[in-house]
Amino acid sequence: MILDMRTTMLMYAIVNIVCVLIMAVVWYQNRKHFAGLSFWLADFILQAVGASLIVLRGAVPDYVSMVVANTMILAGIIVIYIGLERFVGKVSTQVHNYALLAVFVAFASYFTLAQSSLELRSAAISLMTAIFTFQCCWLLLYRLRPDTNPSTRFVGAVFAGYALVSLIRIVRYIVSPLRSNDFFTSGTFETLMIVLFIILAIGLICGLILMVNRRLLIEVQTGAEQVRRERDRAQSYFDMAGTMLLAVNSKGKVSTINKKGCEILECEEKDVIGKDWFNTFTPQGMRVEAKLIFKKIMKGEIEHFEHVEGFAALAKSGQEKLISWHNSVIKNEQGEIVGILRSGVDITERNRMEEALTQSEYKFRTFFENAPIYCYMVSLDGKILEINKFALETLGYQKEEIIGKPLITTIYAPDSREKAKKLFAEWKETGRTEGELNIITKEGVERAVLLSVHSVRDSRDKLIHSISIQTDVTERRRMEAERELLEHKAQIASRLASIGELAAGVAHEINNPLTGVIGYSQLLLEKPDISKSIKDDLKVINEGAERVSSIVKRLLSFARQTKPSRSHVDINGLISSVVQLRDYHLKSNNITVTTAFDPELPITLADASQLQQVFLNLLVNAEIEMKLSHNKGKLLISTSKVNGNIHISFKDNGRGIPAANLQKIFDPFFTTREVGEGAGLGLSVCYGIVKEHNGRIWAESQPGKGANFIVELPVVHTVTERAILV
Repeated sequence: MILDMRTTMLMYAIVNIVCVLIMAVVWYQNRKHFAGLSFWLADFILQAVGASLIVLRGAVPDYVSMVVANTMILAGIIVIYIGLERFVGKVSTQVHNYALLAVFVAFASYFTLAQSSLELRSAAISLMTAIFTFQCCWLLLYRLRPDTNPSTRFVGAVFAGYALVSLIRIVRYIVSPLRSNDFFTSGTFETLMIVLFIILAIGLICGLILMVNRRLLIEVQTGAEQVRRERDRAQSYFDMAGTMLLAVNSKGKVSTINKKGCEILECEEKDVIGKDWFNTFTPQGMRVEAKLIFKKIMKGEIEHFEHVEGFAALAKSGQEKLISWHNSVIKNEQGEIVGILRSGVDITERNRMEEALTQSEYKFRTFFENAPIYCYMVSLDGKILEINKFALETLGYQKEEIIGKPLITTIYAPDSREKAKKLFAEWKETGRTEGELNIITKEGVERAVLLSVHSVRDSRDKLIHSISIQTDVTERRRMEAERELLEHKAQIASRLASIGELAAGVAHEINNPLTGVIGYSQLLLEKPDISKSIKDDLKVINEGAERVSSIVKRLLSFARQTKPSRSHVDINGLISSVVQLRDYHLKSNNITVTTAFDPELPITLADASQLQQVFLNLLVNAEIEMKLSHNKGKLLISTSKVNGNIHISFKDNGRGIPAANLQKIFDPFFTTREVGEGAGLGLSVCYGIVKEHNGRIWAESQPGKGANFIVELPVVHTVTERAILV
């Protein structure tokens, strides 16, 4: 035997793989024109995979190569049947085929796993193949009109061949049962059957390609015929409305002409009749070619031109008028050509307008494609019809990725989509709209744009689509935000400077008499002849004076009237000492402090006492807020090096800070606490200290989710080195 069964099945698998590739090309080229092609492609894929699994029998589980493989082959026939129905427009239910396929799976599974029988499995496969392919044959040969094109009948014959070969296999199993239970040793007859299936597969792919090409040809011919009929109908109207009509005899002389023809030629009828058309009314540069064509038509050497454009007519004034000609030959009773009947329409003005329109369209397209703004054309259902190069470059898409996609969900940021929908509805109602939105690129970057939408209408003022123009204002908005931030910082600095000067003056005025009160009260307390009651009063006076002195020191600190002392500071150690200082109070208030210090945090030159005051203030504030919130809390203090700077974070789980207060908390005397619970100077002092160290301090918070105060300090190594945030 020249070919064994395994080799034959391998050939069958290869043929189906080639068919997959061919059908993939057919599907890709025609998927938008015809329904059902994707099902054809799916069939060949299933056939190829099923045949490959059979070839791999022994390398894959028997159940896969016996049951799954054949099920895929049968499923492929059902799939191509569905595709054929959709292609020819005869869709029907497939429940019976699904049921038959399920019965086959159960039958094949039993005679594979429980009682292995190649003959029964092969008979079942052949029977199912015959049933399914016969349905395809019936669809193409009997369910369609009798005048169905030959390519469709050819495919029907191929499926009839499939059914016939399958029936022959069944008859063979009845007459001469298989002697082997191994498919690859089932004999020459089975090998020949597979060869026939290979031939039929080749015939099927050829037939399907012919069906598609025939359908394309019919559509092209139908379209061309419709165009021709419409043109002829329009010409008849032109004839009635005053189209130039004339007849030219075999000698090229004008035998008749209508009034419209005389009007176009700017002549009287008597000045035209009997005149040689080519020598009198054809421009000099066209005469030789026109005469040559005319002579060949008269001799029957070439077919006459029913419709010609581009041949001008020469008017009496010498003006060349571009004419659209419709020609038909005039024959005598013997069928001899004796002349030409011509109808012509002056298209000189139309041609000029077409050239102007073409130029206008070119200018518009050039502007649209090269404008340094984002331009879109959007359909009435919100799909992107066209987009210019500048928008594509900004958004990061290829043109084919975005054309046909919904505009709103494709290019607008999530927080702008509702507004975009309202603007789109406004455009459909009024014909134009504008607004400011955020677009989002393919990479997820948001950009602010000013949108202006205008309408494109047809000659009946019906809305066709929109032209959306977007101006990118991202940089403008960024600059505005930076300007507002700088203005806000300048206002804070100005307020702090004014209040600082006031605080310094008040502190100095109070400090002088206060020193006397503290000094004399301490001297009186040291005298032994003072009674206990008077000493108690003196203690109250002394403690009150000391308290006022503490307030004065804070005012001087706020006003920066104390001389800072800079030294090398270990930020981690400084924070640890502050936490240790408040350890008792924190535990008493059920506050758990967790630290996450960066062991590689650099040493920096700073005023340790001032920074200690900052950290202590932030710690106490967090402690109070968590206590007020739920009488307990968790505080995370972390340090790290970010972009070359020291980054310190105090994150609590307290009440949080309202968004309206985030910009005010560093203002002097701003507080949200009750009278007597705080003066509102703590955070403003912290702000001044950090600012003096050329650092930054800010807060991040959401109400109910706690607050996070962040201090950022530059790394300074020497006294002469300037402290600058990186």
